[in-house]
Amino acid sequence: MTDSPSARPTRRRRGFLVFLRDVLVIVVIAALVSFVIKTFVDHLVKRVIGVEGDHVVCCNALGQITINGAPIDELSYLNLPEGDTAASNEPFDVVVPEDSVWLLGDNRDRSRDARAHQELPSGGFVPVSNIVGKAFLTTWPLDRFGPIDGHHDIFTGLLGECDLIIALDEVGRGALAGPVAVGAAVMDATGARRRVPEGLRDSKLVPERRRPDVAARAASWVQASAVGWATAAEVDEVGIMRALGLAASRAVEAVVAQGATVENALVLLDGNHDYVSRVHPVPLRVRPVIKADRDCASVSAASVIAKVARDGHMAELHEGHRDYQWDRNKGYASPEHREAIRSFGLSPFHRSSWAIADAPTLF
Repeated sequence: MTDSPSARPTRRRRGFLVFLRDVLVIVVIAALVSFVIKTFVDHLVKRVIGVEGDHVVCCNALGQITINGAPIDELSYLNLPEGDTAASNEPFDVVVPEDSVWLLGDNRDRSRDARAHQELPSGGFVPVSNIVGKAFLTTWPLDRFGPIDGHHDIFTGLLGECDLIIALDEVGRGALAGPVAVGAAVMDATGARRRVPEGLRDSKLVPERRRPDVAARAASWVQASAVGWATAAEVDEVGIMRALGLAASRAVEAVVAQGATVENALVLLDGNHDYVSRVHPVPLRVRPVIKADRDCASVSAASVIAKVARDGHMAELHEGHRDYQWDRNKGYASPEHREAIRSFGLSPFHRSSWAIADAPTLF
């Protein structure tokens, strides 16, 4: 049984089972002591997994789908073969386009859903306009009669568990010269519904000539953004991990100064180590996520914003120290950079505590 299809936000909520125009199914509706049989031509029922702007990936190391970098545990409603716990035996990595949804069946190993149509021009995405209603009641067989659970508790954890996400990513950790920088990007539930900017991904995957444009679109997309810095001298004084913490803490303080609050915010940190909590002056709720810069759009935004800022800073430093070619290598260990160090020694912007002369070439 379906409800009215008129409410657009309802049709796009993660977890709902929806009817869409596709193939023949028969819906049997119980009414008092008789049955009224309605036949819907070219319709089927699938579950909404991703909505506009979501980055949906399968699967992580636990066999779970991730949405914007956060895993979802679907075992409570999936019908999987005995002993199988993976949400899909077919990998995928998609960003849901505007006015579309990513739909999967609960009988995941036998369902011809979005995964089976990725080679089509649609990419497997279903236009919102193709959804005709929400399934809310099971009427047949009678032993399963009752309301359909949308399992929204599984999906609300993505942003429902907090008011804000403050995404963090660092650049410059492995450089021989220049500061380490941490980008911060703030996202709330309203902003998360907006379409992800075109070309946004981990800064390392964005061509250098396109980064400034992508960074500008990313900064306009999020609610607030900032870059925190720790100098080469600070790296020498306290070590790289604490310097990362200082930079991250300064980035968080900068977005707080723009109006963000940390009281009910989740700090999403790319990597497997929380380097900010020990440094920040107030408690933070931090969740390190490996490959978050790849899987979570807000972390990708923080990444490219920080990368463009640090690259620009190294280009400025280059003007006074041209021998090191920082406009090209951004302070990293290129062969030309190492040769310049051997010939001219260290500048005030080098990390002098590092074994720089013997540092491996990074590119």
